Amino acid sequence: MDPIGFLLLGPSATMLLMALHYGGNEFPWASARVICLLCGAIGSFGLLIWVEHCQGNDGILPLRMIRKRVVWCSCLVMASAVATTFCATYFLPVYFQAVVGASPIMSGIYMLPTVIAQLISASVVGAVGKRFFCLSYSDLS
Repeated sequence: MDPIGFLLLGPSATMLLMALHYGGNEFPWASARVICLLCGAIGSFGLLIWVEHCQGNDGILPLRMIRKRVVWCSCLVMASAVATTFCATYFLPVYFQAVVGASPIMSGIYMLPTVIAQLISASVVGAVGKRFFCLSYSDLS
């Protein structure tokens, strides 16, 4: 358990997400509020990396695990898959409303096959991955 890592990870992620939310929406990107949130996120994330380096294997994000090729390649693959899913989830309702001329409710109904297919495939892939490709923490060392 790493309470110091959690106390640094939580605020850094919160400040980053708040800066990304506020920037351009509620405040200009050059406003002091957004810049301070970004600087705070970078500073607390840098402090988190230093604390995790000092903690070694007992940290909340063990740095030796991140150095493994299978871990960062898996992260890149999952980031690409999630980005593709988010793009489809965002643009399909816009397509249904703007091009097809459907109402927002009908656009949601048209999205049901996509959502149901995503739920089923995520469940199947999770079960198959757990059964055949499960790595323990000791396998990463």
